[in-house]
Amino acid sequence: KPINEIYASALGDPKNWSRFMGVSTDSWRASVGTCGVFTGAVCYDGKPVFFKEDAIIKIYGDYPGEFTMTEHALWGIENGSAVVVNDVLYYKSANGVVKYDGGIPVNIDTALGNTRWKNAVAGGVDNRYFISMEDSTGRRGLFTYDTVKKIWCREDDIPVTEFCRCGRELYMLCEGEEKNEVYTACGSYNGLDTVNPGGAEDVISWYCETAELEYEAPDHVYVTML
Repeated sequence: KPINEIYASALGDPKNWSRFMGVSTDSWRASVGTCGVFTGAVCYDGKPVFFKEDAIIKIYGDYPGEFTMTEHALWGIENGSAVVVNDVLYYKSANGVVKYDGGIPVNIDTALGNTRWKNAVAGGVDNRYFISMEDSTGRRGLFTYDTVKKIWCREDDIPVTEFCRCGRELYMLCEGEEKNEVYTACGSYNGLDTVNPGGAEDVISWYCETAELEYEAPDHVYVTML
């Protein structure tokens, strides 16, 4: 049963949730006014931040006596897709993929078109945010977002269900009908390789799509190189 409260254990005693002696090492708790279940939590910019699908809840203060909680009606985390890359939080919200730097979440997935994605899982390595999502037909797609170059790429249609990062390696679990496979994207990022020998693709088809560009455009913009 969901409990719409946030708790902090006593300092130095992580199993003690009920020590209230009026000192700086006390436990702490607060009721949340926003309805719905919690969908994520992260320590961001030194502060605990909690998420629901349509709310972001921040905790301020250095000790229980001065802890304050603020609730903001903003795009929250739709499911387990929150990853911090280069000190910025990226996640799938009900309104698409967004980035959050402590202020208002900003939508970054315009390049992915009008498809309504769901059931997202995500991971990150170096400057890239990896996210696997499912469209309305149940088909999954694996996408990467380069947080430095601001470029989206569709990597593959492998059905990734879990991500796990270890050092500069990002592992992806793909659940198949007959067996499960684990893929890895190395930190230097040379593409997708399977952990099981013989499963990697030798040739990966790809394409680059731009907006309509013509010499008649105001700035005479055109493609010079691919």
